[in-house]
Amino acid sequence: MAQPPDHDQSPPTEADSACDDNDRLYAKYEASKAIFKQQDEQADPEASHGDILRLISLNTQARRAFDSVARLNKDGGLNEVHAQHVHITGKGTLSRDSSDRAPKESDVTTDEAQSDDQGFSSKRIVYEGYFRVRFDLPAVSQNPVWVIGKGSEKKFGPTRNVDILLAAPRSEDARGLRAVHAYLGMHLKSGAWILRAGANMEVDDEILEATGVVVLYRPKTRFSVCDMQYLIQFIVQTPETEQKYLRERDRMFREQGIPQPHTDISGTPFPTDTVLDSIVFRYRLGSGGFGCVYEGFRPKSGDLRVAKRVTLKSQREVPTIEGEIRALEKFDGREGILKLLDWRTALNGRELRVPRYPLDVFLVHDKGEEPPQARLFDFGKFCDTSEAVDTRLAAWPFLPPELEEGKQILYGQSLDIWMLGLALAKSWWPETAQMKPRVEADHDLILNYLWDEKRDGADLAHLVAGMMSWKPSKRPSAALALKHRGLQKVPEGETPVKTSDAKRLHDDNDG
Repeated sequence: MAQPPDHDQSPPTEADSACDDNDRLYAKYEASKAIFKQQDEQADPEASHGDILRLISLNTQARRAFDSVARLNKDGGLNEVHAQHVHITGKGTLSRDSSDRAPKESDVTTDEAQSDDQGFSSKRIVYEGYFRVRFDLPAVSQNPVWVIGKGSEKKFGPTRNVDILLAAPRSEDARGLRAVHAYLGMHLKSGAWILRAGANMEVDDEILEATGVVVLYRPKTRFSVCDMQYLIQFIVQTPETEQKYLRERDRMFREQGIPQPHTDISGTPFPTDTVLDSIVFRYRLGSGGFGCVYEGFRPKSGDLRVAKRVTLKSQREVPTIEGEIRALEKFDGREGILKLLDWRTALNGRELRVPRYPLDVFLVHDKGEEPPQARLFDFGKFCDTSEAVDTRLAAWPFLPPELEEGKQILYGQSLDIWMLGLALAKSWWPETAQMKPRVEADHDLILNYLWDEKRDGADLAHLVAGMMSWKPSKRPSAALALKHRGLQKVPEGETPVKTSDAKRLHDDNDG
């Protein structure tokens, strides 16, 4: 999947090196292909092209039900809505003792059964295959939701208001099925796939009652309805097929007038995913001096989540992460601070003092709703202090110039104003990223670049220049900076603040 552009040209940090470990997961994709190759042994290459997931029959009852649908399709009696989801791979046999085996060439006959020495039918020839879900196979609901069950012809006509017909109508295996036994769909914010029960069913040996929901966060999920057992198996398992999947999904959303998920993740599960109680993820969203940030979703609901990964190298670093967790919990719900929902170690527990290090710790946050105006996310180290400045809170090349190594000074808001100004400059004017802000000559170059900005956003550039003033007394307070129109959404029909106003804001604070 495409990664967000990286404008940070600063030397790699230790956190960047740690993050590289996650990037090595891409190398595992080739290995994972072998794991999933078995699912395609009976299917031709063209048939697998475009499949998102498949419903594969696991037991005799499910195979017999699929055969009833396949035969109806062969005879031309299956509605095209249902037929498009049926893919036949060949023929097999069902034994009286319920043992299954792969079909031999001799099995492919016109006979319906094979007889034993006493003349009793011992094996029945059945069609093998699976049900498939693809974006180019429209659902009866015209929404990204596929209905599974037996439907109702009396109420809805030939389509029966069902997409995947698990058993032929009026067949023995259709008796226990409900008209709508389950729904397959996507979480509209994260894209995660969800199975919702229309009637009681069993999912991975757990009872799922009607209206219950399960997020499909693993590549394979078992479920059963009545006595029929199935496997939901995702086919999108490589970066290449994931890119194709995203293009087709977003095109379908546009055609149906559905807002596209505001995220770079696809929501499809890979075998290389990291799975914790509160988040499932695989792709890095960004990195900084204190760790890496990943985007994923909550495995119980599909809601978007972000997680910052901090690597503890020894037990001496434990108090630092404990302080950050306490501070985030203390300021829970404060505007401008992402809510901490959970934290976990890589072992999916909460024990920070372990026999061996390094230890990865994940701070899981709610991504929240995207606002109409711009928002800056910074996952730097968070602490609660009012007596002194801990210079370990940022890499030295980015600290305000008044801080000196080994020297403690009282906290002042001007420190945060500098850091915010520097983050804005590096994010929105990447041309300044290679300059060293603590070197006075480079600092002058950054400010000259910002003051000379003539394009859209020039007024904001001038505000940022003021926030990065070398002398703390010349930096605007947070209250004064927030009054600047460059940090607010400009209503339609109004003109943004003029350059002269931005300069005056800086000059007024120069006294």
